Amino acid sequence: MDMQLFGELKSLCIAAGFARKGQAFFRIVGDGVLQVIKCKYERSLRGDMLSVGLFSMYGDLLPQWFTASGCIPRYSILNCAAQNNRPLVHAAAFPTQLDMLKNQVLPWLDSIDTQKNLVRAISRLDPRWNDSLKIGAYLACGQGNHAKKVLREILSQHDFARSNGSRHLLESNGMMFLRQEQEDDDLLSLLELIDRDDPDDLHAYLMCNYERNMSYAKFCAKTSQKQS
Repeated sequence: MDMQLFGELKSLCIAAGFARKGQAFFRIVGDGVLQVIKCKYERSLRGDMLSVGLFSMYGDLLPQWFTASGCIPRYSILNCAAQNNRPLVHAAAFPTQLDMLKNQVLPWLDSIDTQKNLVRAISRLDPRWNDSLKIGAYLACGQGNHAKKVLREILSQHDFARSNGSRHLLESNGMMFLRQEQEDDDLLSLLELIDRDDPDDLHAYLMCNYERNMSYAKFCAKTSQKQS
């Protein structure tokens, strides 16, 4: 990474209220929207690439997702720029990516300040339903039926994996098999919670997630509050 270019990235992100960890930048905006920008060398493209992560602080997030090495921004800066009615390009030099970040992507991220806007943005970037990152946002903005659809899609995918050639792989790897069983139990419990439609129970579930995630995000929550 060219240090001058990284310095430009750092200046842009910090001015926008992001906190830095290594080559990743984090901020929380609006009603609990976690946004991540990360720079990583991509061997296949032979260059540094910027990617963006969008998460609900009401979702079931993992502590490593709040670290520079463990965070999982899934959307390329190029795809994010295309959300602003710009043509999608498949490669760009790093200075061009910085320009996209400054003039297109950061203003777009500023608009993703509610759970409803968050899930709308994630769905545009990845329209598939089997995306667990959408569950917390759907529940937080009162779209329980959409959250249930996501849960059922994930469970269906797991059932399919167990019923075809992937079953042998799962059974030959005991830890993987146990992890998927545990994940299915958790998903079924959440599905039952949503089906009960008890507002107090749903609120308690969301607030438990939010408070746990905020304990992971103390380093960027302070920065975000200063910008608000």
